[in-house]
Amino acid sequence: LCREPRITKEQKGKSMEWFSDLMSNKALLSALLAWTVCQLYKGVYQGIKHHKWHISLFLGSGGMPSSHSAAVTALTISIGIQAGFGSLLFAVCLLFSIIVMYDAAGVRRETGRQSAIINEIVSQQQDSVEYQHLKERVGHSPLEVIVGCVIGIIIGILPI
Repeated sequence: LCREPRITKEQKGKSMEWFSDLMSNKALLSALLAWTVCQLYKGVYQGIKHHKWHISLFLGSGGMPSSHSAAVTALTISIGIQAGFGSLLFAVCLLFSIIVMYDAAGVRRETGRQSAIINEIVSQQQDSVEYQHLKERVGHSPLEVIVGCVIGIIIGILPI
């Protein structure tokens, strides 16, 4: 007695409209491109440097340049160009970008330093404690954040 609902041609057209809107969102595409460029660079650089290739090299956090900084900066610049640098949306994006970059160079960097200390302390213990090594490379140096920001500015300005 349960019938499948009938979907009209008009409804079918609208069901894919969101995807078309998403793919034409220049600000989103700028942010994704900036993130992708940074992650590809880090993965290829680390792969060549260590003669070891793994997907984690392309998806991991930390390192030069900061892909988070690049993505939020590209998003912010693209929004500024499209909505205006005096717009409320630009102001929100700018504040969001500052928080992300501050977190990357401050809080997350300190977390990495603390992880290194904890890993060292645990490695010096005599008994064989089962321990999962903490990730030490979670934040960024100020230079890594600045380079990511510059990449984000360049990509955000590009006419995508």
